[in-house]
Amino acid sequence: MISLSDVPIAVSFAHTPIVTIQSNMDKPIHCLIDTGMSSDLILEEPVQEAFKSLDTDNNLAITDLSGTVVKKIRFISHVHLGHLRIKKIRGFVQTKEESSRSMIPFFFRCSPSHQHIQPEGAIGMGILARYNCYLGLKEGKFSIYHKGSIPKKIKQKQFMILDLVANANVPIVCLSTSYGEKKFLIDTGSTVCCFSESSKSQFEGLSEEGVLYLPLESGGLPLSTQRFYFFGPSFASSGIDGILGIDFLAHYNLFFDHLNHKLYLLR
Repeated sequence: MISLSDVPIAVSFAHTPIVTIQSNMDKPIHCLIDTGMSSDLILEEPVQEAFKSLDTDNNLAITDLSGTVVKKIRFISHVHLGHLRIKKIRGFVQTKEESSRSMIPFFFRCSPSHQHIQPEGAIGMGILARYNCYLGLKEGKFSIYHKGSIPKKIKQKQFMILDLVANANVPIVCLSTSYGEKKFLIDTGSTVCCFSESSKSQFEGLSEEGVLYLPLESGGLPLSTQRFYFFGPSFASSGIDGILGIDFLAHYNLFFDHLNHKLYLLR
């Protein structure tokens, strides 16, 4: 099965995945692949001039760790991701201050020779959910397929399938923990796994640094004992208990089957 597009993945300073898109003015823009974002496209303020866009009369309420902000939606005719032309995009511009407020304050420490890319925008589920997506975090490759298509090479690998919550506009999975079943957002835009600060009193056995080590299971099969931090207000309004970030997800290559609401964790 032939993909619609294959592009290399770079990493940000937070070790989140970055791909390069071409704007509708043929300018390369480095964008975070952010499965925790429900909208189509965020552009950092300095690169907005790289796009021809039309202002609309519509507003969009964006909720993140810093709270909710209302943004004016802009219509962008298309962008290119590799060979794929993605049309009819609703985007908005984010200031540097808004961007820094929404970030979890964690960065990986790694070799100075390791290249990092500063994101200039983010691609969210408004675009990603139009397709089936392979996010090869371990091999540095991002591939897009027709929605519902599953290439044979995916099923030939060792994998575990997680059910995604239907009718959610972001990928949410239910996993078993020693505190019962919890709903987690699969968030490639987050460096670490976390629960909200307001939920801290629900858990026992935290480390001196206030970190929780929590075993995760799916269908009786163990996934890992994962480290969780505590940030921000309650996630209840988003319909989740916690976030699974890159420090968990990077152990796998990920395949999102958005038609059938499945997430393949590939070894």
